Amino acid sequence: MKDDWCRMPTLTLLACCAVVFVMALQARWTRRFVKDFDLSWPKVDADKQAPVAVILPLRGADPSLPGCLRGLLNQRYGSFALHVVLDRADDPAAQVVNEVFQAHPQFPVHIHVLKNPRRTCGLKVSALTQVIEELSDSTAYFALIDADAQPDPDWLSELVAPFSDPTVGATSGIRWYCPQGDSLPDTVRRQWNGDAVVQMHSFQVPWGGSLAIRSEVASDARTLERWRNCICEDAPLAATLKELGMRLQIVPNVILVNDESIDLVGCFQFIRRQILFTLLHHPARKTLAAFWLLKTMWTVGLIVATVSNAMSGEIMWALVSGLAFLSGYVTQVLLLKQSARAVRTAMTRRLGIVQKSRFDFHTMSAGLFTINFTAAAFLSALMLRRVSWRGITYKVRKNSKIRMVRYLPYQPRDFANVVSQKSIA
Repeated sequence: MKDDWCRMPTLTLLACCAVVFVMALQARWTRRFVKDFDLSWPKVDADKQAPVAVILPLRGADPSLPGCLRGLLNQRYGSFALHVVLDRADDPAAQVVNEVFQAHPQFPVHIHVLKNPRRTCGLKVSALTQVIEELSDSTAYFALIDADAQPDPDWLSELVAPFSDPTVGATSGIRWYCPQGDSLPDTVRRQWNGDAVVQMHSFQVPWGGSLAIRSEVASDARTLERWRNCICEDAPLAATLKELGMRLQIVPNVILVNDESIDLVGCFQFIRRQILFTLLHHPARKTLAAFWLLKTMWTVGLIVATVSNAMSGEIMWALVSGLAFLSGYVTQVLLLKQSARAVRTAMTRRLGIVQKSRFDFHTMSAGLFTINFTAAAFLSALMLRRVSWRGITYKVRKNSKIRMVRYLPYQPRDFANVVSQKSIA
C-alpha cells in the first residue's frame, strides 16, 4: 500500500536527519579526542612520587598474563606495590604469578585471595573493594589493570600524572586492539573499539583495565556502596566524582594494546556486555542510550527506507536514502581514520609499535558489517536479563541492580572457545 509507513518518504527524511545529527556530534567529539593527545602534565621526581597500590584481580590464567606481569615489573614509577587478588588460592593464575615473581624476590608484590565474593556485584568488584578497604589509609592512589593489558614502562607514571591537578579524581587510559590476523571478528572488534574510545572520552566513561583513582575517592562511602551493587567498577565511578566536585581525566596517550584474536560469537558478547554495563551504571546512560538509538535508527532506518522505496517504485527516494546511508558510512569511516591516526602516532612514539592503516575492500565491507553488528548488540543489550562474565552468570534486576546466580570456581572449559571472556571492559 502507498500509505505503508515504511514506504513513505517520512522514514527517509527522519533517518537522514538522524545521520546528519549523529555525524555532526561524532565529528565534534573526534576533534576533542584528537586534541587531547597534546595534553601533558609535569613529571614528578622519583623522591616525590606518591605511593600507588596497583590492583590486579585474577580469575584464570589468561595467555597474556605473563606479559602483563613482566610489564608491571618494568615500570619506571618507583613508589608502587602490586596487589594480586586471586579468585581462589588454587586458581590457575597462582602458578603463573609465582613463576614470574620467584625470579624477582625484591619486587613489592602482595598476593591476596578473594574472601567473600558478594552476590550483588561482580567478582572483580569484590576483589577491588577488599584491597581498597584494607589499604585506603596507606596509599595515595589506586591503579587498576586487567590481565590482558600489556603496560609499557611509563604506563603508571603517565596514568597518575594528571593528579597534579587537584580537581582530577580519577584518570583512565584507553584500550586499543592490534590483532595479529585480519579475520572478520577481529576487524569488527577493532573498528567498534575505535569508535567506542571517542564516545568514552566524550561521555567521560572510564575504562577499568587502565584506571587510577585517588584514595579518598575510592574509599568514599558512596563509591563503595555503588560498587557493592554494580557488576563493574568503572561506569559507576563518574557519579561519585560528580558528587565530590571532581572529574575524570582520560589520558589518550596511555594506550594499552591488546593483540588477541576473537571469534564472532565472542565478539558479539563482548560488545553487548560493554554496552550493557554502561547502560546499567553510568550516570549519562539515558543520553548514551538516546545517542545509540539514533545511530541504530539511521543505520536500520535508511536500509529499510532504501529497500521499501525501491520496492514501491519510489526510485528518487530510494536513491536519496541510499546516498544518505553511503554518506553517513563514509563520514564515519573518515572520522574513525582520523582518531585512529592519532592513536597510531602515539603508539609509535611511546611504544615503538607501527600499526598500518588499511583502507581496502576488506576493511570497508567489514565496516558495513560492524555498523549493523553493533546496532544488533545494542538492541540485544536493551533486552538482556542475564549476562555471563568469566564463567559466572549474573541476573539483571530492576533499578540497574544485578545478582550473581551462583558462584563457581574457575573452569578452563568455560573459556576454551570464547577468547572474549577476558578482563573486562
